[in-house]
Amino acid sequence: AWTAFAVCRGTVSMAAACPRAAAATALRLAFRPIGPAAFARRWLRVGVPRSAQSWVDAEGLEEYPLQPQDGGPWSPEVAQKGKTRLFRSACPFTVHRTASDNLPVYVISRNKRSVDITVVKKTRGDQEELRKELEYLCRCRVTYDKSGFLSLVGNHRRTIKAYLRSIGY
Repeated sequence: AWTAFAVCRGTVSMAAACPRAAAATALRLAFRPIGPAAFARRWLRVGVPRSAQSWVDAEGLEEYPLQPQDGGPWSPEVAQKGKTRLFRSACPFTVHRTASDNLPVYVISRNKRSVDITVVKKTRGDQEELRKELEYLCRCRVTYDKSGFLSLVGNHRRTIKAYLRSIGY
């Protein structure tokens, strides 16, 4: 129930100006090779609770209140409207989940199990933007396979899944 791109009590966080780059930087800084428990604790410090007062779009120009300003009852339509607008304006790409509701990030072993390759499937939209984000996040080259999937040399499954969850997939 945490997200990194919210506004708390009317003040815009630093992540609201460029949410995808801020999330990638936060992941890169938060992830250290000391184990997943420490990673989860550090990542939660970066976020803002979803019960914050309002959302801001990617440019930080427009505010969508989650709670009515007149103090009336909360309605899910208002919250959903703000969340959908943020999602559409912030991400030029989409990653669809599998039938079992998992993120389509896989690690394949090649060359007699001496090389791990991370594969990201089921991507739609601007794949070039996703490729640039993954190159920045994982600090390795991202290429297109013959099948059209994005592939990275090395085991980057945890980092990519955490990044995709942080931007709302």
